[in-house]
Amino acid sequence: MDSNGIPISFEAFVGNALDQTTLRPAMKRTVDHFDLARFILVSDRGMISGPNIMHVINAGHGYIMSKRIKKTAKGDRKWILEDNGYINLSEGFKFKSRIVTRTLTDENDKKHKVKQKVVVYWSKKYYYRECKEHRKFLEFVEAFKENPANFRVSKTQQGYLKKFMKKEFVNKMTGEVIHGSDLMGFIDEDKLSKNTEYYGYYQIISSELEMSAQEIIEKYHGLSQIENQFKIMKSTLETRPMYVNTPERIEAHLTVCLISLILMRVIQFMVKKHPMVKLEDSLTWNEGFSADRVQVALNKLQVEELAQGFYRFNNINDPDLVILLESFGLDTKRKLMTAGDLRKIASKLIHIA
Repeated sequence: MDSNGIPISFEAFVGNALDQTTLRPAMKRTVDHFDLARFILVSDRGMISGPNIMHVINAGHGYIMSKRIKKTAKGDRKWILEDNGYINLSEGFKFKSRIVTRTLTDENDKKHKVKQKVVVYWSKKYYYRECKEHRKFLEFVEAFKENPANFRVSKTQQGYLKKFMKKEFVNKMTGEVIHGSDLMGFIDEDKLSKNTEYYGYYQIISSELEMSAQEIIEKYHGLSQIENQFKIMKSTLETRPMYVNTPERIEAHLTVCLISLILMRVIQFMVKKHPMVKLEDSLTWNEGFSADRVQVALNKLQVEELAQGFYRFNNINDPDLVILLESFGLDTKRKLMTAGDLRKIASKLIHIA
């Protein structure tokens, strides 16, 4: 999609394809052939890899990508947690940045030295969200520590807990050191605290060395539109479940859904300009009206054909419908119109498009 959230292309892959293996094939089949001016690719951490970054750079474009903090080098993690250098925008948000040189390998196994801007921020909102997401696990850990003998740990929980388990233990009565294979494991508090100390922090890397850290953060936050695109397609536009199974029909189905999504995004793009629609701070992407809200309002737009060539608009006073029509410069006061009036409206909409 472009920076306004308008979809421009799509690719479909089998469900078990790794995220980072899909980016280059998708670009090679689409945007690499669009004859576009230099653009900045924004993607999440699932797409980050040396070959993907070098493909973007070699094509003359830029990138803004998130990077998992836990997979970052130890020295970089230390820099992230240091208070020095952070700029506080508010009580609940701070950020800092620096430029580093990395060695990346392209898809032909050639190594390249690349300068990157690393931006890190801490958000109270993001911190509470992570705490909430991990609340059940943390509650489980506390209960496990209190009474481990009564716990039956599932295979999934066992895999997740393993990294927080100590390998050796000490008998408090005798001081004897016992290996973990001979005793039920207990929680390694040090590893657990290190796992939670990064709650609220987010790391972004970018090729845009001259771009301000705030602008990089703002552009990255626009990526939330991608998740919203999928949400709209799966719910409002009913992309799934699919009742077709050949590649050609799947692609045709997705194309129809994409066209519908484009129309929805154009409507939302216009609605955001309406003075009655309030948007939040610039660091948060806003859709103005949700897709469901747009759909409900448009369903109320009903026209009755009357005698002598007149048409009556019903529900025209609905608040959301008024905003939608006014966003496209359409008169919401007249309830009766002629066929000629309707042709003028259609002509105006085509001109806007």
